Amino acid sequence: MSLKALFNLIVTSILLLLFVATISFSVLNSKAFIKQQLMEQTQLVGRSVLQRISLLEGVEADEMKQGLNELHNAYEFVFLNVKLQNTVIFEHRQNPQSNLPTWLTAVLAVRSPLFQQNFYLAEQEYLLQLQISNVPANNYIYQQLIDVCLIFAFFIFLSWFVFRIAINLIREPIEVLQQHTLKIADNNFTGVPEINSVAEMNALMSSHNRMTNQVKELVNELTKRLEHAKNALYRDELTQLGNRRLFTAQFSQLLHEEKNQNGALILIRLSEWENVRRKEGFLIACSFLEDVIHILQSNSKQGINTRIFRLNDNEFACVLQHLTRDEVVTLLNDLSSDIARLQGRYQQKKEVLIGAVLWQSNDEMSDVMKSADEAVLLAVKERKHYHLYEPSERMKKMSDMLATREGVLLAINDSVLQLSQHGVMMSDQVNLMFSEVLSKIQYKDEVIPTLLLQSKAEQFSASARLDGRIFEQIRTMYIKGALDLPISINASVHSILDDEFYAWLMEQSHQYADLFSSIIWEFDEMMLSQSQSAPEVITKLHKLGSKVAVDHFGTGDNTLLALRKWPIDIVKLDGSFMHELEDKQDAWYFLENIIKLAHSLGVVVVCEQLESEQQVKWAKELGSDGLQGFKLALPHAIH
Repeated sequence: MSLKALFNLIVTSILLLLFVATISFSVLNSKAFIKQQLMEQTQLVGRSVLQRISLLEGVEADEMKQGLNELHNAYEFVFLNVKLQNTVIFEHRQNPQSNLPTWLTAVLAVRSPLFQQNFYLAEQEYLLQLQISNVPANNYIYQQLIDVCLIFAFFIFLSWFVFRIAINLIREPIEVLQQHTLKIADNNFTGVPEINSVAEMNALMSSHNRMTNQVKELVNELTKRLEHAKNALYRDELTQLGNRRLFTAQFSQLLHEEKNQNGALILIRLSEWENVRRKEGFLIACSFLEDVIHILQSNSKQGINTRIFRLNDNEFACVLQHLTRDEVVTLLNDLSSDIARLQGRYQQKKEVLIGAVLWQSNDEMSDVMKSADEAVLLAVKERKHYHLYEPSERMKKMSDMLATREGVLLAINDSVLQLSQHGVMMSDQVNLMFSEVLSKIQYKDEVIPTLLLQSKAEQFSASARLDGRIFEQIRTMYIKGALDLPISINASVHSILDDEFYAWLMEQSHQYADLFSSIIWEFDEMMLSQSQSAPEVITKLHKLGSKVAVDHFGTGDNTLLALRKWPIDIVKLDGSFMHELEDKQDAWYFLENIIKLAHSLGVVVVCEQLESEQQVKWAKELGSDGLQGFKLALPHAIH
């Protein structure tokens, strides 16, 4: 057997097996579908027949048989039987004739299911049995088989056509190469035209010299550019290396200026570190940290006790607040300004990254370190002190102050607005996913809870004014470079539905496209579910280039419907679910299924209000994409 015949045999066998597998798969799927359809159709026809028979209650036996005969003619039953106890009232059988060949019918036929049910007429129990015709179903399977065969034949023809084109494309260069090889073997070269004059010889030499000079000029230009790039890179590396060495030397000298100091506390502010990392790259931002840590390790070998704290802005403020020793705060300010001056002198593009404290202490573990630990723990435990939750006795006074539309507008326009950010970390707890912008509103020496003012603004149709003022403040902070992007903003549904406010937002999005692409609009699920225009609101915000998140997800009336119907990007699971995990095991399965469903729809999931290590661990095990809570990070003010 030749190689070509063997190849044709293999290809034919593969195609035949593929054809048999395709036909079998198609027939099995069609049968399964038809069986389900016949089952549903039989149930439907059976219930319809029972309703028709119930109308024959009280008629004579002959009239009942006539009515049953009309039913049989209407539905073309294969089998219809009505019994009263063991007495047959009506029975009819019919053998439907199929147009298909006998052998094909045996392969494709699907038997109709038998429907039987008891019913009562005139307080007597009857039995109804019926079976509908399966001829249309078998014809449907046969038609599906024909369609599959035609599609398979078209696929084979198309594959053959493409294969032939590919063979021809490959064959042409092979034939050209073969002819060229034969020419070389036969020494059949094309004759080179002879030079007939000195003028032709001079023209060829001139052309050759001109091309040679062009190539040399190109090579020289590329060599110069490469050398220039190398020199510039070398100079940059030398400058950076010199700056680092000079900073290291002066910082080390600063640590040894006070001979009586044997302790050091280094506060690394993560928000500033993140700004440098994003703007200048991780390696450049990390270089100063490496230098400082190296110096501290060297000094620890010389008897200086050193310890490193990684704190965010809010915890840093808490440390300053609870360190009551004036001399420590003075040393903190002095040394922080010294380090800031050093960095500003030798790295003009860098922001202040490191604040350091030196203090006098004769203990191995200083009192200031212990005070710093206690301050951080206190900031974590007493959250109300740092988040300004108002006592309930003051709420009535504020509600009275916001009882009218004029009062609400005055509170919005004349209040002092302060913003802070609360980070949402990725599940690795290292990288920032986004940060939620929180607002603090102070009016007439009273701190008004944002939710209270927002609800009053919605009541008096002033929510667009409140959200507009908050956004203007955020825009100002963005222009100053004080925001940690991306950010999430809590907004009102009524504001987005306000045509004038939305037109203003659209105009702002054209001017600040980068900001809007980094914004995530947050809505409370309960508030969003009460609006019939929720999909419209989400679509409008997507047109601004922003994303949409649903806060307190799981507290609404139609949570699963919302997840399926609303084109949202992020859901923030309400913290009550994580708290219930300690007492209710079924809450775990609920959360797990919600997260899996959200992931299947391409929605990012964030677990919020995490307050313990165990809750953080549970959130990771459940597959949450983001984590938010006081256990991970406390809100810090935007300056």
